[in-house]
Amino acid sequence: MPDELLLAGAGCPNKVLMNADPRSAEPSSSRLKQVTIATAGAAVALGAAYGVGRLQASKSIDAAEERTAEAVSSREAETRRRELERSALLELEARRRLSLCLIALDERNFGEAQAHLDAAAALLDKAGAGDQGPLAELKRKAGEFKLIATDNLGPQRQRVLNWMRNFDEARPPAKP
Repeated sequence: MPDELLLAGAGCPNKVLMNADPRSAEPSSSRLKQVTIATAGAAVALGAAYGVGRLQASKSIDAAEERTAEAVSSREAETRRRELERSALLELEARRRLSLCLIALDERNFGEAQAHLDAAAALLDKAGAGDQGPLAELKRKAGEFKLIATDNLGPQRQRVLNWMRNFDEARPPAKP
């Protein structure tokens, strides 16, 4: 009787047999295996769901980052375009001020002519005419030149006309 276990109570001659065979413990170990497998399966399913969710989130994040990069690039291009338009506008206003300077000279209003000439130089500076090129030279010359009230307007008028021609050569009028 090695496989049996004898349990004896106080003076009880009856034998209670309990099988100690490991195979007989299958119902309880089988249940444990089922619970373990179910738990492992649930963990794998949760892990897979988490992984799929992360993958989808990663894709949407990547798409959002791509859209953001495109928007930033578009905004930078738009900002640059606006800066160029503003610069062109300031240059054209400087050209208009040179015309107004010439008109004021013809009216012999030297103070107003000088104010227009100074404004033209300041506008070219704001437009970013730089330190090189024909507009930079015009900016420098117009900023340094001081009109003198005189009866002979010819040399001063000719100088302003030459600056206007130089400006028109550097920035030719748009074609219709």
